[in-house]
Amino acid sequence: MHMVRTLTGGYDLPLELTGTFDITSCLGCHAGAASFRAVEAHQGPDVQQALLSHSMACTGACHLTAHPAEALTGGKGAS
Repeated sequence: MHMVRTLTGGYDLPLELTGTFDITSCLGCHAGAASFRAVEAHQGPDVQQALLSHSMACTGACHLTAHPAEALTGGKGAS
């Protein structure tokens, strides 16, 4: 939510993505997190290189969505 407020000055729920989402936005928060680094699938050098070169995205094959529905609706459940 902090990133959305910073970029837009405010937001309405549920959040909707219009356009592409740069993986740098994901990695900016998650790459340094101990919980991210602890995931075995994130540790391989090929995965690390693919993420850093942007040839692999977080969403798609690995993660269906960037955040769970409740995060996009302010904890009010998906509508």
